[in-house]
Amino acid sequence: MQKEVRTLYNRLQRAGIPRSFLKKYVLPDWWDDQAAQTPGGLSELLLHVANHTGLPVEQLRSESALSLAAEPGVKLKRASNADDSSVAPSRQVVAQVSRLLSRGAAGPVRDLGSPAEIREEILGKEEVVDLKGLVDYCWSAGMPVVHVANLPKVARSKTIHGLALQHRGRPVIAVTQKRKHPAWLLFDVAHELGHVAMGHVAEGGMLVDETVDIDSQDTDEIEANAFALELLTGAANTRYRATGQWPNAATLARMAAKISRRDGVAAGHVVLNYANSMGDPFWGVAQAALKRLGFSKSGPDTMREALAGNLDWSLFSDEVSAYIVRLTSSGHTKARSVSGTMTQS
Repeated sequence: MQKEVRTLYNRLQRAGIPRSFLKKYVLPDWWDDQAAQTPGGLSELLLHVANHTGLPVEQLRSESALSLAAEPGVKLKRASNADDSSVAPSRQVVAQVSRLLSRGAAGPVRDLGSPAEIREEILGKEEVVDLKGLVDYCWSAGMPVVHVANLPKVARSKTIHGLALQHRGRPVIAVTQKRKHPAWLLFDVAHELGHVAMGHVAEGGMLVDETVDIDSQDTDEIEANAFALELLTGAANTRYRATGQWPNAATLARMAAKISRRDGVAAGHVVLNYANSMGDPFWGVAQAALKRLGFSKSGPDTMREALAGNLDWSLFSDEVSAYIVRLTSSGHTKARSVSGTMTQS
């Protein structure tokens, strides 16, 4: 059976899912390829790969080339020079973990309000519309939100910024940016929520954003951006600009904090919105201003904490639970099941 195992790994590698990713994240920590020397063991290997990547067992058994081509119902929002094959491995993994998570949300899906209504609901609990408040809202609406930290990497591959899908009547939002400041993920989550709320994602379909571009001219992207801006700031066309002398990092941070207290807008979003409105030369001062603002908890950590607290883990097998933990954990971690509980080592 070793020939079959090597062939499987080689086919997955050529498709963009390398053996190193399979070993580190997809397969259980106890897995040993020696187990696949029997027909039963090989079948078990194929099931692990199929369940965690979404690739059909029949396709994995075949000796023909594996295809990660987008299925019907998938909307791909790509950069101008992007090739779908470059984002296909990331899309495949993020979409499958999102489908898995759709089974684990507690409570029914409730109708999403308008951006103004969602903003009002969040501000009834938080001082500003920040990442924690927005993610908590999504979970309360029966919509899982996940930050996928670990994705396959091969030559010429690219990761996606965000994805929204509908699976068995439940929407799921996934984002992947690894930047620590919560402001970076805040707009991405609000943007993907906009796609769901605006009806851009049909049942059984998904919308994939290679990048989230506030200046995109795509109709769906324009609508999702307007939804996100109204939700985060109170107006769909909010753009913060300097009208006089350009502020340095310290002044920009102070101005953002003042606007935040006055208008209930996350200070980090004010800074990033300002840099985007002013243009590329201003990203340096924005980065420095974000450092001055700081944060009590990183964006990925905020989303992991919400996932851990809201997902009904009892609905998953130990192996699926461990897989979710591995994909969403920063650094190299392995999740183990101990007496029915999840621990991380």
